Amino acid sequence: LKPYQEDASKKAADMLQDKGHCLLKGGTGSGKTAIFYDTVRRTHAACGRPMRIMILSPSQQKNLTTHWLKELGRDVPRSAVMMYEDAKDADALRRWRRGSHALKFGVASFHAAHYALTLGRGACKEFVRGSSGGDEGGWDLVCIDECQFFRAGTPRVGEALIDDTKPMFKAVSALTRAAARVMLLTATPVYSSVSELHSLIVLMRCEGRFDKDVFLALACGADTVMLGSALSGTDEAPGRVIEDPATHTKKKIYRGMTSPEAVMESLYDSE
Repeated sequence: LKPYQEDASKKAADMLQDKGHCLLKGGTGSGKTAIFYDTVRRTHAACGRPMRIMILSPSQQKNLTTHWLKELGRDVPRSAVMMYEDAKDADALRRWRRGSHALKFGVASFHAAHYALTLGRGACKEFVRGSSGGDEGGWDLVCIDECQFFRAGTPRVGEALIDDTKPMFKAVSALTRAAARVMLLTATPVYSSVSELHSLIVLMRCEGRFDKDVFLALACGADTVMLGSALSGTDEAPGRVIEDPATHTKKKIYRGMTSPEAVMESLYDSE
């Protein structure tokens, strides 16, 4: 499997450098963990600076986070790997952040990330967000293992996720949006339905907005799509910018088919 793994890691590293995200699908026992770590090494070599990598895995597979700890321990010192439980110790987290390791890994379950981002406090929340104090910028790479659990339409996503699928997805997608790069790993087929792929593509987006209708239209064979709402409000779009003095939120007045001006005008014209 070594030639296959080397080829896969090279392509994955190229995609991370070029696009900022990739999806790695391999059969059980194909060495996805080895491909992931080799991809990290290639990305780090191309980046030329220290990197911080967050690995998220489903909490219903209790041994998965331990598996990652053992696998990473073969190549990097234990002090360069921070588990979610370890991150509850503010002093341990501080030492991990100040360490001189070129590659630093964080490991957390989906539930831990969701809890830290919504209800967590202090060191744990800072750990999952990837920033602390003046250290902004989040994680250099977020890896989501067993990403099929976030696939839309999955009939069973594990006992721990049945009631919290939506908030869990929002928490994990918030992490991927703040990351410089995103890598998804799965050993489960993800090509059964076009609509199911949308949630995975949302996880892989690193910035900007993604319109589900545009995705579905192109996937179903459309040659063109209307991009009015997708482009409205951007710097390049016409319109006057208004800034809220209290929140400093910027909004742009636009003239489109659904804009208040157009709607009122059509009402008066009809009369």
